[in-house]
Amino acid sequence: AGLWVLEMPGVYGLPGPPSFERRLWVGHLAAGPESRVSHQAAAALHHFLGSPPNRVILIGKHSGWNRIPNVFVHQINDVLPHHWTTISHLPVTTRARTIVDLAAVFGTARLREVLDDQVTHRRVTYVEVGHVLRVVARKGKPGVRKLTALLDVRGPDYVPPASAAEAML
Repeated sequence: AGLWVLEMPGVYGLPGPPSFERRLWVGHLAAGPESRVSHQAAAALHHFLGSPPNRVILIGKHSGWNRIPNVFVHQINDVLPHHWTTISHLPVTTRARTIVDLAAVFGTARLREVLDDQVTHRRVTYVEVGHVLRVVARKGKPGVRKLTALLDVRGPDYVPPASAAEAML
């Protein structure tokens, strides 16, 4: 009857308005069942401070020979089962893992802001982020030094700023 729409090779859907979640689902289905929403896309789903839903970013074992239009797939193989969760049945990296992944793409100031905001709102702890970092850290992995330096400054008595204004002060 012509009701199905070809979204990507092997991925069909019903006609409907484009949305961030729909683009994530299409990207996930096209990349394969082992893919996970990650980086800025995961930050948007977790409602991280200043993380608008825009780019579809996944991690997985998707091969680069078959590009997925408008989807960036990081080929990372260190995502352990306890590093991901689901949001509306979509596989997404956990908050702690998302922060570790963001360390590779955010500057120090932006990473500090996101990290402290998540801790302030009791969505993650510095210890949780440190555990994930310790598991995935390896020589040459982007962001490891940056995040390690941030976590080293935040000892057990550190209290993150409660607002952007307090951080500036």
